[in-house]
Amino acid sequence: DRRLFGDVRVRTAACNDHIFVLQLEDGRTGAAMHFASGSTSDPWEQWEKSLEGMRARDLLVHLGGSHPLRASAGVACANALAAAFPGPRAGHMLDVMELREDDVFGMVGNFMLLVDRIRNRVRKLLIFETIEQPTEDGFLPARDESRLLPECSVVLVTGTTLVNGMLEELLSWCRQA
Repeated sequence: DRRLFGDVRVRTAACNDHIFVLQLEDGRTGAAMHFASGSTSDPWEQWEKSLEGMRARDLLVHLGGSHPLRASAGVACANALAAAFPGPRAGHMLDVMELREDDVFGMVGNFMLLVDRIRNRVRKLLIFETIEQPTEDGFLPARDESRLLPECSVVLVTGTTLVNGMLEELLSWCRQA
């Protein structure tokens, strides 16, 4: 069905200070963080309105782009489109993921619902977040990623890296994964 893969159109879109949300005409909805914080020249409300009726596939071209709202719209659209695929759903990827007791698992972003399930299956879990100092519960500052990700045998990266432009750099540090 071509509508699963991008022929479906955007019904509505909205963003606030940090989240971009869109709904497709078939009701599927996707969201993504954005980092625009007023750095865009497009007036938000006017731009949101311009997306109405746009084909989903035309938004996907913005995945990983440099414009913060457009990149966020691309991720939100991909998330909405992914809702149509059968099979394991969010949170179930660990049921099919082959983790070993000696794995060092790097997590870029806090996938809170997965932490306990992962921690129990690997030697070490490194969780990187946008914080200044390590926390008592094991969160590490993002600035440590370049030093510690090369030690990881498995890495899970948040889709937000497609919005903030960090994916390529992060992947360059994942030499063992």
